[in-house]
Amino acid sequence: MDGILAGLPEWKERFFAVEPARGGARRRRRTRIALLLVLAAQSVSQAARAADWRYCYAGSDADRRFYVSQPFAASKPMETIERQWLTWLGRQGIRFETTGCPRGRDRATIEDSVRSAARYNQGLGRRTLDQDWTPES
Repeated sequence: MDGILAGLPEWKERFFAVEPARGGARRRRRTRIALLLVLAAQSVSQAARAADWRYCYAGSDADRRFYVSQPFAASKPMETIERQWLTWLGRQGIRFETTGCPRGRDRATIEDSVRSAARYNQGLGRRTLDQDWTPES
């Protein structure tokens, strides 16, 4: 047993000894900066993925019209976007019975949704009118 323990300090020194390397502090700082940059890039990427694509609409049976906004990427809460849409409709004097701001995973999905909604409303006898509106930042 003494033979095994006798070799342990030498083995420990060889494999676990940490000697400061030249430029060690500089290398550690660079490593930390690189790690922070990677984490920041991941956060931005996740925020971009979290953004919904939306459009807003308002339908009027009385006027036989279907008002549609431009597609937009939205990171604000839905309630905020809908409130801005309703405020804008009021300023324009647009009357409506139905309204909403559907969402999709990307712009192409929203554009398909707008086309489908326009076809549906055309079947109801409503004319689709594109509106130059996007929510305020």
